[in-house]
Amino acid sequence: MGLDAYLYDNGEGLDEIPSDQHPDHLCNKTYLRSSYNEAGFNHVARDLTGKELWWVFAPVLGSDNEDGRGDLPEGAYEGTPVNVTNWLLARGRACILLDMLKACDNLRICSWSPTNKFKDPKMEEVSSGQAMTIYREHVESHADGSHSYSNTKGLFLAPDDALTIHAIINGKDVLGEPCVHIVYTADIEWYVQMAEVVIEFIDHALTLDAPGIVWSH
Repeated sequence: MGLDAYLYDNGEGLDEIPSDQHPDHLCNKTYLRSSYNEAGFNHVARDLTGKELWWVFAPVLGSDNEDGRGDLPEGAYEGTPVNVTNWLLARGRACILLDMLKACDNLRICSWSPTNKFKDPKMEEVSSGQAMTIYREHVESHADGSHSYSNTKGLFLAPDDALTIHAIINGKDVLGEPCVHIVYTADIEWYVQMAEVVIEFIDHALTLDAPGIVWSH
């Protein structure tokens, strides 16, 4: 599940057109996506800059709210064709967001709760030595190291996803359960690329007769 934004022209959907700069990116000149989990573009961009896609496209959606979300109904929302000025305002915001992402310190928070209801209760008794054994077993069973994953025992990171951790701080998660907040340096290149694709999305809209956006969330 997530937020999907589709570019329309005269009320008609458009074929997907790859980005000129990042042709293999998930997003392109007629489609943008932000998943609802912590890795979604809106979540990451908001954490790092305080801005997100809603803020970028607020002028196009005709929203009176700074973040662009207040006037949107549940389900799909089709933006009415708007004038060039509003799309240029959105483009300016997209450029600001891109610059902010490029200039940010890349620090993010991952909150890990030992009371996760999906966790194996036996894991509460695991010693540090047993934890190392579990990790080594993980390495042996995933020799290719191709992907990260989590299960009832914990979170296991592929080499390319390994974190540079700066602090581990006791606290509470969003459910009020005890947790540790892990401060780490994130690789945000994918998000910088998406911000660049957002600008291409807007530039393509400016070539259309009556551009609009259909939001599915």
